Amino acid sequence: MLEIQDQILFDSGRAEIRQEAQVLLQKVAGIIAEVPNQIVVEGHTDNVPINTAQFPSNWELSVSRAVRVVRFFSEQQKLPAKRFIASGHGEFQPVATNLTVAGRAQNRRVNIIISDLNFLDGETRQNE
Repeated sequence: MLEIQDQILFDSGRAEIRQEAQVLLQKVAGIIAEVPNQIVVEGHTDNVPINTAQFPSNWELSVSRAVRVVRFFSEQQKLPAKRFIASGHGEFQPVATNLTVAGRAQNRRVNIIISDLNFLDGETRQNE
């Protein structure tokens, strides 16, 4: 699993991938291209509420960020979209306390997980 802190990929409260982050994601795409496995992209937030027209809650923000990363891989890096799953977990899977600035920063992240499922000839098959 690769864990990327949100400030590397996104500006605060936004889901557009920062220009500087594209180089990192291109390198990750190169790794993903070498394996046949399904890729899960998870978006996570801290517990500070967001309430904008675009993101009424952290659920929407987290899933939008995951989808943006998946779209970057599939549209800009030409990786097969069918290999990806995007999910948003909001603030509900913290890795650190939300009581401190440092802890909240750790909780705002995107995880890229290479699953144990392979995609071969359009079919899904469990690794043995």
